[in-house]
Amino acid sequence: MTLRKRTLLVIVLILLALILVIYAISSLVVLRSFADLEREYVYQNVQRVINALSDDLVQLHSTLGDWSSWDDTYTFAVGENDIYVENNLMDETFANLRISLMLFLNNDGQVVYGKGFDLIEEQEIPIAPDWQQYFVQSAPLSHHANVESQSSGLVLFPEGSFLVASRPILDSFNEGPIHGTLIMGRYLGTEEIERLESTT
Repeated sequence: MTLRKRTLLVIVLILLALILVIYAISSLVVLRSFADLEREYVYQNVQRVINALSDDLVQLHSTLGDWSSWDDTYTFAVGENDIYVENNLMDETFANLRISLMLFLNNDGQVVYGKGFDLIEEQEIPIAPDWQQYFVQSAPLSHHANVESQSSGLVLFPEGSFLVASRPILDSFNEGPIHGTLIMGRYLGTEEIERLESTT
């Protein structure tokens, strides 16, 4: 093999090696960039969902505050307001507030009144026994040690999830003694998830 051919072969091999090195480096950089972008995209979407759920919880807590610190609720919880359900807990109330569940508990943790509501069909439904049992037996939701106590969060069941908020039942001045607990929940069914999806 002549010197000229050897030189050409060496140059070609060096060029091929350089091309392979450049390709490998650029592939790593591009792939890492795509992975970083994808990670950032997922993080932003998760953050949007968390923010939407947080906004819903704030709104649920605000609604709950109006109902739990109210003289009518205060007297109803101890059995002194017979027309409370008829005047306040009609289906329209649940539909307007987007509430799937209301549970009124006395200080012994017993259910004074409970109502479930299907937000899609807009009609009253029975509260699933395991849901009611969970809410009644969950100490952070069913018992409040003082007038400032409150709890909220996301509760997962095999059938689906609930946004839940709980406060002590007080008079209209936010004063006690505490007359029990009011729990409100919103079932995160398909319609609610689609609503969250559209807002995020």
